[in-house]
Amino acid sequence: MNFLSPRKRCGIIFLRAYYIAALLPFTALTTQAQVYKWVDEQGNVHYSDSKPAQQQAEEKYYAGSQPSLDPELESYRKAIKQNELERQRQQSYEQQQRADAKEKAKQRKRYCDRLKSQQLIDNRVSMRRTQHPDGTLTVWTGEERKQYSKTLQDNYTKYCKK
Repeated sequence: MNFLSPRKRCGIIFLRAYYIAALLPFTALTTQAQVYKWVDEQGNVHYSDSKPAQQQAEEKYYAGSQPSLDPELESYRKAIKQNELERQRQQSYEQQQRADAKEKAKQRKRYCDRLKSQQLIDNRVSMRRTQHPDGTLTVWTGEERKQYSKTLQDNYTKYCKK
């Protein structure tokens, strides 16, 4: 059980955040890595942060510490950034597609629920009427009711039974 007052807990949380923020700049010094460049048997140029076991590699730069002057390395980094941007765009597009599909499923469910309730009402009501804009009422004939019931059933079968 925690016996600290909310004010003291808030102070402790603030103090931890302060220490993390104070130590954060020093983490960049520990995350630097060497970049190795080598050419394989087919003549392809490779870059890696670990030295290859069977290849003669040239130690090039410290990642993050200085800008690269090697155009091949710069084009490699640019290609990585472009691939990352394309991956993010693709993820965003897929996320939008999933959201659209969810919304479409919700709309379909609402439509099917409305059709079902209209079918229930149609089965329970013995006489259907239509009110016109001028205020007059028209009673449906038996043929109109059958056609309306058939339309409801056809729409329910077409859109809701999948």
